[in-house]
Amino acid sequence: MKRRLPLIVLVLALGALLAGLVALFRLRISQGDVFPAYSSLRADPLGTRVLHDSLALLPGLAVERRFKPLARLDPAPPRTIVLAGFRSESWGRFSIEDYSALDAAVREGARLVIAFHAVTTEDKPTPARGEKGKAAQRKKTAPPEQKQEPAPPASDPGEAPLPEPAAKAARKRQTVDLAERWGLEVRTATIPLRDPGAWRALPGDWPDTIGWASDLRLIGKNDAGWTTLYGRGSEPVLVERALGRGTIVVAGDAYFLSNEGLQRNPPTTLLAWIVGSHPRVVFDESHLGVVEDTGIAALARRYGLASAFFTLLLLAALWVWQRMALFVPPPEESHEVALSYHPAAGLEALLRRSVPAGELGAACAAEWKRTGRPGDVARVEAAIAAAPKKSSAAALHNLALRALRRR
Repeated sequence: MKRRLPLIVLVLALGALLAGLVALFRLRISQGDVFPAYSSLRADPLGTRVLHDSLALLPGLAVERRFKPLARLDPAPPRTIVLAGFRSESWGRFSIEDYSALDAAVREGARLVIAFHAVTTEDKPTPARGEKGKAAQRKKTAPPEQKQEPAPPASDPGEAPLPEPAAKAARKRQTVDLAERWGLEVRTATIPLRDPGAWRALPGDWPDTIGWASDLRLIGKNDAGWTTLYGRGSEPVLVERALGRGTIVVAGDAYFLSNEGLQRNPPTTLLAWIVGSHPRVVFDESHLGVVEDTGIAALARRYGLASAFFTLLLLAALWVWQRMALFVPPPEESHEVALSYHPAAGLEALLRRSVPAGELGAACAAEWKRTGRPGDVARVEAAIAAAPKKSSAAALHNLALRALRRR
């Protein structure tokens, strides 16, 4: 038992460490701060979990999270797709496959809601005259910037078609400018009156002001059909457009969708209008980098093989234990000292020291004649005397044995 005590203590310590790690991991997951900002999995002020869970409580409304890439988005059925925390730099270099999937879904009747991650600009001080001269001098002496060559067109009639693998790779690398496709330009500029938030630009039941912390402004083309819903000063920050059978809603800030924004001043009527009339709402997480893992562990959890895995793990632990310790208690150790040689080993050693090997047979015969019975000795001598003169020692031994058996 004393020999197994360190192993038992080690197993208990490892179990306690594993339990602590699991508890810490569950605590981090429940708070959600391991996920990006504006993720519906975050419960802290930067997440949108409150909006997700609140909509899930409404009867007749199905709310779900989506972890697959946008390129695999199905155009049907019509639903409300929420992309909260969208990066403004992705607006000008959006993947063509993701754009095609979103555009097809909107044209089939979906409602796309894009809320940008907040971008702020600080007022820069005006440089003095000497600083202006120095800046101009640095600009003159600076090396010329290398111009980036434009990407080749998607299809060139005079160019030979690429092989299928190369064509797929080329399509994957191609990007589009959503400002050209959807007619909405996203700019960054210092907007005054930051504290009051965004003001309602159209009459309605929506709040007069909503919390706003971003300096992004949305400039729509004249023929694109964008309608300004909220603005900051004279700059539009929340717009809507009809496209096909669906609509697109773009907000320059996702703060009013966040947990903090809903806790301080929830714009209930505006959120109800943004969600729309579709019975299904999808919060997309793939644009934030939260993509479903299709590895072996994910497949095992999907098909209910977790119990089989833990069963195999238990069998492996039992096998290792069986190799390390016996299930049957070992026999008690004896304190007696056992001889490591045969009991006749002493007589054999005495004969080897006293009688030469060639005289051993004669010595044994003489000792037997001295201690044997006279009748036995006489029969053996008579049998040996009657034997041929050239008989071997083995033949004489056999004659003596036969003579002794006749009595």
